Amino acid sequence: MYFPVFEYPDNTPSLKLNKEEQAELAEINTELASLGHKKLQIIRSAAKRQGIAADKLSDLKSESGRPFVEEKIEKTFKLAVVRKESEILEVAYLCFEPQNGCGWVKGNPEYKNYDDIGFLSGSAGTEYYCKICGKTLGRKIYKRS
Repeated sequence: MYFPVFEYPDNTPSLKLNKEEQAELAEINTELASLGHKKLQIIRSAAKRQGIAADKLSDLKSESGRPFVEEKIEKTFKLAVVRKESEILEVAYLCFEPQNGCGWVKGNPEYKNYDDIGFLSGSAGTEYYCKICGKTLGRKIYKRS
C-alpha cells in the first residue's frame, strides 16, 4: 500500500502557481507522506500482533506448529516453507529487512504479470509485491523466443 502524493503537473502551460501556492502544496504533500507512513506503521503493527508477520523467521508461527525453514527456490525474493515430508503446507516471504519492510509475512506475495516489450526494447514477466505494504519484492523476467 504505497500512498502516492499528488504532484502538480509541471507540463500544464495554462495553469501557473505562484511561490506561495507551490510552498503550500509542498507542505500538504509532506503531511500526506507523513500520514501514509503512520498508516503503514499501524498496518504493520497489526499484522505482527495477529501473527501474520514477524521480524524474525523463527518468530513466525505456522498453523501446523512446525517451523518455517528458508529455502533456496528460484525466486526473486526470499521464501520460507513449512513442509511435511515433500508436501509444502505453508509459505512465507521476506519483505526486505524489518527496519525497512514488513519482515517475514505468511502466505504468497501479490503478483502482477506485465509485458512492456516494445519495438526495440522492454521486458515481460511477473512483478511480486508485499501484500501488506505494496513494496516491490522482485521481478522475474521471462525470455521470449
